[in-house]
Amino acid sequence: MAAREAPAQVGHLHAKQKGDRVHMCICCEYPIAVYGRVWPCLHAYCLSCTSDMKQCYLCQSDISRIERVPCENGLYISAATMQSFKSEEELAQHAQQVRSNISASPALAAATRVEEQSLWTEWRAERV
Repeated sequence: MAAREAPAQVGHLHAKQKGDRVHMCICCEYPIAVYGRVWPCLHAYCLSCTSDMKQCYLCQSDISRIERVPCENGLYISAATMQSFKSEEELAQHAQQVRSNISASPALAAATRVEEQSLWTEWRAERV
């Protein structure tokens, strides 16, 4: 899906504090003012981009419904799967499940260790 022009109005403005994180839509690359959370895969985009979707941009699964989630309600996005969750507890449960799935697969566990070691080496090299 090609990036689109920014809509004239993407939502209402609300005060952001310095250091606040903002989710960016991976389709249009604009900050998300209103989330469009797609089901059943739980990936999230800006509501504007989801209005045109029949299949999820990330996983290509058929979309059964789109849930509108205002930005002020917030979503927690998994860095591992890009799935969205409405609470930190849901995200923590998901992260635990992902870790157990990785541990159960020797190939995934080995790849994860190699990646972590590589990142650690890069980080240490930057500090020296």
